[in-house]
Amino acid sequence: DTWRDPVTGMEFVWVPEGCFQMGQSESEKEWLIKTYGREKYDKYWNDETPRHQVCLSGFWMAKTEVTRGMFRKFIKATGYRTDADKLGKAFVFYESSSGWKWEERSGYNWEKAGYSQTDSHPVVNVSWNDVQAFVSWVNSQSSGIVFRLPSEAQWEYACRGNNSAMRYWGDQNACQFANVAAKGGKFNWDLSFDCKDGFDF
Repeated sequence: DTWRDPVTGMEFVWVPEGCFQMGQSESEKEWLIKTYGREKYDKYWNDETPRHQVCLSGFWMAKTEVTRGMFRKFIKATGYRTDADKLGKAFVFYESSSGWKWEERSGYNWEKAGYSQTDSHPVVNVSWNDVQAFVSWVNSQSSGIVFRLPSEAQWEYACRGNNSAMRYWGDQNACQFANVAAKGGKFNWDLSFDCKDGFDF
């Protein structure tokens, strides 16, 4: 089932109730340590164990991320200024004389990401505060429907889609299914998939 919010245009899909194994299996843990080393494992994935069963009631979830166009409607309707707008800067990934790096730089915000975007792309350079303000606005425009961010369990359950594999595409080539941190572009991400998806950002 699907449903579209008339204010933002966001499309929602119904995720039926069910149970799943949340978190990392022992075989995933072993693979991650073998592939990336213990130091990176401890930094990025150590909090995903132990795997455990979680049961959820059915819920509605947005089909895509909030787009820049949806966020623009909120800004126009409310005059809200994001944290990046107030600070006059945001973190961007840019090419310096010593290579690509993350750095907080002036002049960047949700409209200026540091790379090409349209209003159909996901909104970026927004803080948790900005997201909460957006959700509050959507709630104020709705007729009794309460919107909120999904819980971690809801997010993982919706993304897994009854798949117990490490990733929803299983063992197939990641670049056929997602815009991932891939090799062969302008830069190689620290943790990248061994494929080319054709997009640097």
